[in-house]
Amino acid sequence: MSPGDAQPGEPGSSSTPSRPNAPAQVASSLKSTPNSRGAATVSDHISLVGVHVDQIRPWIQRDIQQAEKCPVDAMLQVLLQRASLDPKTKQPDLLKRCLKAVLPVCNGHAKAAVNDKDLHSSHIKEALDTYVLPGDERKYYEPFIKATNATLACLQGIKVDGMRAVSLDPNIVCQLNDKQMFQVHQNERSDRRPDVVILPVQSSRNAFPPDDMGDAEHTVRNAWQKPEKSLLWKDVLASIEFKRKAKRLSGPPSSYSVQAYTATDPDYLPVETAAPDGPATAAAGPSQTQAQHPAPVHARK
Repeated sequence: MSPGDAQPGEPGSSSTPSRPNAPAQVASSLKSTPNSRGAATVSDHISLVGVHVDQIRPWIQRDIQQAEKCPVDAMLQVLLQRASLDPKTKQPDLLKRCLKAVLPVCNGHAKAAVNDKDLHSSHIKEALDTYVLPGDERKYYEPFIKATNATLACLQGIKVDGMRAVSLDPNIVCQLNDKQMFQVHQNERSDRRPDVVILPVQSSRNAFPPDDMGDAEHTVRNAWQKPEKSLLWKDVLASIEFKRKAKRLSGPPSSYSVQAYTATDPDYLPVETAAPDGPATAAAGPSQTQAQHPAPVHARK
């Protein structure tokens, strides 16, 4: 969540002002990030996509510098409230209600909404117990995908007072990729090879030979298999890359309960901005001082 997207009164509420005098170098209807004024302006006026950029625009750096630290539970509370039936009314207990609602899924007691035994939440812990074992990176794909898809299937049946009903349009799946994908943006080709992606089930099915299976059976049988055809980058909702040491990780607990949030130590990792070689000028871009900015730590065990 960028500061420019935050709502008044929420963490990171400073916003990027409009820039009516931004130079219009190239007329283009392509907007990679329409919800981010700074990034969208840069995207519209860069002739090559994917090239190395030594400096970022000053307003983007300012947004990063002004980003505020936000505890994970506070961020989740904000996101849940935005997705609730009454996003403008403060609901301080919304996060706790949602956490209590998903406990049966976490503890292996929830059925999938489609009532497929292979997507029962009891399989989540089984998959995670396999995931934490040491081994080659590719061995992690299958248990991760199975745990994720069982979770998604079980969450479809969860109802929380005050929250919107689950939308299955589109129904989504966590799918193995590990194949080359590409997109063309502003006449430049960008190649990607994500290990795992989340995308609509129909997009996953299109990459396999036609069959008579339902979506649930396709998810169980094919989601952890490499597709025969290339998946389309335009269909990808999220991409996941696996990078972890080969040693064994600590396994999941035997059961979960709702407890007060305990921050990781440290909460944030420092991100250093190196001082440039030359003196600062108005056109040079970012400020020419060395600084440390807070950056959220990736989820960790």
